[in-house]
Amino acid sequence: MYVENRRRDGTGAGFLVWFHRLEQVWQILDTEVVWTIRGKEDGDES
Repeated sequence: MYVENRRRDGTGAGFLVWFHRLEQVWQILDTEVVWTIRGKEDGDES
């Protein structure tokens, strides 16, 4: 499953979440950060 969180301030991240199903039970198998958008940090002049 892909999950995305884009915030109004321009920051955010996208994640992949792998699930494993055993009969009727789903468990999170692994997660991965796909991308991030960081806000401008104080003192950063680039």
